[in-house]
Parts: sequence; structure tokens; C-alpha cells
Amino acid sequence: MKKYYFSLLSVFFVAALCVGFTSCGGDDDEGDFNISPSEVTIKCKESSPTIKANVVADSWTIEDDFVARIYATQRNASSCYVVGYHIGTTRIKATKGGKTAYTTVTVEPTSTLYDTPILDFSASKASIKSKENHVFTDEDEETLQYRYLSGTHECIVTYYFKENKMTFVSVIIINYNESEIQDFLSQRYQADNDVEGLYINARSRENATLFVMEGTSTSKDGKSQLSLITYFPDISTYKSISK
Repeated sequence: MKKYYFSLLSVFFVAALCVGFTSCGGDDDEGDFNISPSEVTIKCKESSPTIKANVVADSWTIEDDFVARIYATQRNASSCYVVGYHIGTTRIKATKGGKTAYTTVTVEPTSTLYDTPILDFSASKASIKSKENHVFTDEDEETLQYRYLSGTHECIVTYYFKENKMTFVSVIIINYNESEIQDFLSQRYQADNDVEGLYINARSRENATLFVMEGTSTSKDGKSQLSLITYFPDISTYKSISK
């Protein structure tokens, strides 16, 4: 009887080990959970290649849906893809039990109208000067001005200061293509729902930290069309200047 008793204990002991450790069997070995590829680079409005998990994931999420949106056939799918919305970098996160795996997503522009100015609001004039590498043209007590030649269009960029703190930035483009400007801005920012020509760097005003206003005018002689693109740090600055 003693011998039989110890045999039963041995069976129960082995069974307990198999429950506690996945190495004793089962198809969902969480230690091997991964997704591939680990990095993808796409253009704005472009879809990524399929991102696959080696087993069915519990969930797929994306860290910054301003940059890209994730699409999966269902919550617990074995694959997904993303569509690029605005330039930037974010990550896809897949989970399986207690394990996580990531794919880095980089969204690049198709429009390079001009280099984005230095948007270091509240920086001093000396600080902006030290960071600017474009062609310096002029300055006074409240402004710094540069020519930008590196994009597809030449433009004039002016930094405005109050009490030696940069408050907003303007960009002037002459004889531009309206659709190209809209493409350029929409690849970097989201159009505001309420104000025509206003763009923000988030999906809602409440989360925005940058406001970009685009307007048009015609030169006095009627020969040139001007676009003025202005960058503001907050909606209150935009409202005070636009009055």
C-alpha cells in the first residue's frame, strides 16, 4: 500500500508542474510571443505592410493615433496594419497574456514645401539665432528674419519676440500652389473643425500645443499671391494676434 501511495503522489506532483510551466505542453507559449516586422516606414495616407504575430494576440493598440491609425479584423487577431496620418513616430503594441511586443512606425511626408521653423516658444533671440542654419536677412528689437531655400519653395521666416521671448513665427510664400500648401500642412497637422485655415497638432483643441493659421492675400500690384502661415503656441495667442 505504501508503494501505491507514493506513486499517486508522484502523478499529482508531475501534473502540478505541467500546470505551472508552459514547457510541459500547450500551443500558446507566451515566452515566444512576438510580432514582425519590428519597424515599418510609410508615407502619409499610405498603408503599412501587414504586421503579424506568431500567435493570436489578445489586443492590438497604437500609442499615438495622431501619427497613424491601427486596423485589425478583430480585437484578438493575429495581424493588423496601420495607415499614416501625420508625420512622426509611434509604436504598435500587441499583448498576449502577460507578454507585450512592439513595432515602431515612422510616417514620412510626401510634401517638403519648406523646413519647419524652430518652434521653441519663449526662447530668447540669442537661442533662436544659435539654432537657425538658414540665410539670415534682417533683425530688429522684436524680430529675426531668415530666407529658407532648402524646400521646394523659397520662403521668408520671421520670428517675433516680446520681452526677449519668442511669441510666434510667420512664414511667407510667394506665388504658391494652394493645394500643395494644404497637403504640406495636413501631413503635419489636423485641420480645425471650426476655423477655416486653422490647423492643430492634435486630434482636438483640448490636447493641442501648437496652432497653425494659413491665409492668403494678393500683392498691391496684383501680380503676386502671398500665403502667410503663422505658428502659435496656444489658442489665446492666436486670438490676440488675429484680432
